[in-house]
This record gives sequence, structure tokens and C-alpha cells, in this order.
Amino acid sequence: MSASQKTARRERSVGSRLPYAAQIDDRTLLTRDGLLMQVIHLGGFLFETADTDELNYRKALRDAMLQAIGSSRFALYHHIIRRRVDTSLEAEYPDAFSARLDAAWRARLDTRSLYVNDLFLTIVRRPMQGRSGIADRLSRKFLGGTSDGADRATDLRALDAASDQVVAALGHYKPRILSAYDTLHGPCSEPLEFLSMILNGDMRPVRLPEGDVGEYLPYRRISFGQDMVELGAAADLPREFQAMLSIKDYPGQTTPGMLDDLLRLPVELVVSQSFGFVDRQAGLGRMNLALRRMRATDDEAISLRQSL
Repeated sequence: MSASQKTARRERSVGSRLPYAAQIDDRTLLTRDGLLMQVIHLGGFLFETADTDELNYRKALRDAMLQAIGSSRFALYHHIIRRRVDTSLEAEYPDAFSARLDAAWRARLDTRSLYVNDLFLTIVRRPMQGRSGIADRLSRKFLGGTSDGADRATDLRALDAASDQVVAALGHYKPRILSAYDTLHGPCSEPLEFLSMILNGDMRPVRLPEGDVGEYLPYRRISFGQDMVELGAAADLPREFQAMLSIKDYPGQTTPGMLDDLLRLPVELVVSQSFGFVDRQAGLGRMNLALRRMRATDDEAISLRQSL
């Protein structure tokens, strides 16, 4: 066996690295480790024409939404997918002036690259965290598979309720829960189209599979280098290169519009953030520990103490 054949046999498929197992209903995905997730598409908000008071008010509403579903059983993932779009609009005009104006406008658009920012919010139902979570996982392990069906049904109802609650709270952002839909060629899945866009870099319809979702999604070869990622060519898609950047630390105080400049760059990109809830008791314990340490060291950080 040649060295290249040995290397190929050692390689694992892209799908084996993905955590997604199946789509169990129209809008819910199941991961390989038993988590449930639903994806909400947000139409967005015209922040550039809104004043500061309106932006701060919207931020307060989002904080209230997070507090309403605040449980360690939930985690939120926020994705902004910035992609290039074609804005060509074909039309016929009866008079020569309108036709020339339309031609001049389209010629001007052809010299520019236009992008759209798609916003997605993923809600994940996970096991309870902390000490209570350890006890819960141990009890499930000892009970075996007898309670798996009932537990999943309970988790699914809780996830549905949380998604509906988020949709109601973010009504001004035109939210919509992604789901399966029927076509002439069979059922397709919007949640899988979202995942495929992140993985393959191309937004297109995705048929609803009967087998493993993780193995089904990839259709481009992905190669990781020292400081970049290569996406192989597939069908009409050329070979592409990507880079990944991370935000090491957020500032102590965050404000609306922190990432606005990033979303104006003339490139396609995906911005990803995650937020995991901590139960109230665990959060209070951590804050009290920080206060005790500050008092023990005679730390005079008065503003930090007041914030805690």
C-alpha cells in the first residue's frame, strides 16, 4: 500500500466531525450527544437610521428576553452570515429616457459588490449544568433507556416553548423559525440549508435526508493549513480560501453597534457568538466569591463592587 493510500485511509470524513445526527421534526435537529436545537432567522432592524435611545431600548428588550429563558438547560448561538448577492433587475421600459436611466444604473451596480447580512439565532436544549446537572446525568445513566423517550419529549416541549418565547420577544426583528418545506422534488430543510451555508459556503436548497445528517451535509473537501482553510471546488463552485479570527476578550461594558464596522467590510464572512446560561444559585456563588477575594486583598475597585 502506498503512502498516499495509507494517508487516505487514516483520514476521517468531514461528516464524522459534525455533531448533527438527524432532523426529528419539521424544525428540530438532534445532535449525536442527544442535544436538541432549533434555528430562528431574524429579518433585522434598521439600526443605521435609529437614534441612540431606540438602540438602547432594543438592547433592554433583548436582555429581558434572555432573562425570561435564563436556565442552564439552554444555550444560544448567534450567527451573522455576510454573503455577496446579485442585484440585477431585468425590466422593460416604453420610453427611451427610462431605458437609458435603467441601463446606467445597472452599469453602476455592476462595478460594486453588494452584500447582505443574514442573522440567525440557534437555541440549544442541553442537560442541566453544575452540580444539579451531574446528579441528573447520573440518574439518567442508572435508569438506562427507559426514560429516554419521555425525557426527549419533555425537552422538545421546553425547546418549542423557548423558541416561541424568543419569536414573540423579538417581534420587531421579523423572526421566523426555520423548518422543513415541500417542493416538487421532495421535502427540503431550512435548518440544514443554514448549516450547509456555514460548512460549504453556499446557500442552496438541501433535501431532507433519511440517514445521518452530519455525513449528508458536506459536499466540498475541507483542508486545514497553519493559518488558513481551503474549500475544494464542487460543481460550479471554485476553490476558495478562508481564515479564522477570534475575539479574545470582550470589554467590561458592551454597547450596541460594536461589530458594525466588521459588517461593512467588502468580504464574505461568518460571525459566530455563543452564550450559555448559568443558574442563579451558581451565579450568585461566583459573585460572592469574587467579592470575598476583593475584600481579603483590600481591593478598592469600588465600581466593580457596585456592579457585582
